[in-house]
Amino acid sequence: WGSYLFILNLHFINNTLSIQQTHLLNSLSTLKLSMANADYVFSSLENIPEITYYLDIYSLKSKMLYSLKKSIRKQCDDLRNSNTAINSIRIYSNKPFLLYSDPFYPMDDIPLSEEETLLLTASQPTEIFWDVTPSESGNSMVIPELYAYKKLYAYNYDHVIGYMELKLNPQILSEYFSQFRD
Repeated sequence: WGSYLFILNLHFINNTLSIQQTHLLNSLSTLKLSMANADYVFSSLENIPEITYYLDIYSLKSKMLYSLKKSIRKQCDDLRNSNTAINSIRIYSNKPFLLYSDPFYPMDDIPLSEEETLLLTASQPTEIFWDVTPSESGNSMVIPELYAYKKLYAYNYDHVIGYMELKLNPQILSEYFSQFRD
């Protein structure tokens, strides 16, 4: 009986470890998919012509306000709401006479260090710059904030008109890391 119980226990342990490994792999796939969705959202933002007009073409604040109220906010909200992995969308610019209102912010408000900002401005046009910011809570068990940045170009790609920021929902990281607490 002793050897039978030993083999049964060994079989139970192997099955348990196999199930945990499968769960970890599935969770990792979900995390990777959530992060890959950032590229989809960036592509969608790049293909909204009103954003390009707002940042590069419009000079009258009345046109900016009309565009912002009529379509830009709605499209950005729809993008954010359709993707549960995205918590917020921001677009930063250093255009001096821009009407700064959500989702548009001055470049000085970007939550990156000077060194990180230089890395972002030097990044390749198709490259996504990832930034992991420790949570403001002093608790070491708190999941950090994850940001994705990408350059936004004018239609002819001859100059950068802004920098897009996506703040990923902390829930996607907490669900993944919660598996390691046990």
